[in-house]
Amino acid sequence: LGRNLAAFRSQPFKAMRGALHPLIEEQMKNYDVRGGMKRKRKDADEITSLKEQDKDWINRAGLRAKRLATLEALNEAAPALAAAGTPMLLTHMGEVEDAFAA
Repeated sequence: LGRNLAAFRSQPFKAMRGALHPLIEEQMKNYDVRGGMKRKRKDADEITSLKEQDKDWINRAGLRAKRLATLEALNEAAPALAAAGTPMLLTHMGEVEDAFAA
């Protein structure tokens, strides 16, 4: 039970948690244990961090999809460009330009 907090927090153990609560509070006073708010703040910070990480991953996936679409368009255009003998460049903005254009 100590290793499975989800089970301890489940409905069947509600009465047991209620019975243990006064004992735990007393032990916390005896050993000067604090940190309930600190732990909640840490959990909130972790959740915020995970949400930011999710946003970054979604953004990266979108950018990756855009780059792959650009690459696919370039691959489709490459045989026609090679047949015409026109050297092409891919700019830093993802645009295809003629290598000799001024």
